[in-house]
Amino acid sequence: MTASSARRWVLGMIALLGGMSVVLAQQSNIRVQCPQATGTLLHPGPGNPGIKCQHLSAGDGFATMADGTPLYVFGFANLPAANGGDPDEMMALGTLAVNFPAPLIAIDEGDELFLTLTNVGMVLRPDLADPHTVHFHGYPQASAAFDGNPDNSISINMGAIITYYYQAKAHGTNLYHSHVEATEHMQMGMIGNLW
Repeated sequence: MTASSARRWVLGMIALLGGMSVVLAQQSNIRVQCPQATGTLLHPGPGNPGIKCQHLSAGDGFATMADGTPLYVFGFANLPAANGGDPDEMMALGTLAVNFPAPLIAIDEGDELFLTLTNVGMVLRPDLADPHTVHFHGYPQASAAFDGNPDNSISINMGAIITYYYQAKAHGTNLYHSHVEATEHMQMGMIGNLW
């Protein structure tokens, strides 16, 4: 079974089992924050607008191995970063759409990043109702609320959304990952590059 046929089969099962993702989507409200200006940029200017917006989904899906074998993974996927968004469409686009490794987050020193995360749930693991976060590993945070560590910040449940705010005051290459049950989630694929 290929990854795309496995995805079609699972989506068919979801529809058959009562459209769980549609119910979750109707209960959620996708509001992607992506302002034109904030007034706090370190280096604003015509060549450097300074505001970057990215929208990720968190859930499960399949990665295709080099030999073509689909491998079940947890992960992140890019979603449209435009303001607003139809909840049904965002949930459908994010369901079983993970990337391995997770999508690159690239920002310039001095930029402000508005990173929106939508938790689409673990479709193939209904026994897991895990919340998700994004933690910039080893990167200094302006506020503990956006650190992604559930001990002292916000984590979101299935069907929910959060927008993290970061101002890039340091340069370098780091990584990001989910910090809820971090060992299992990272081993299953919820990890990506922050550049």
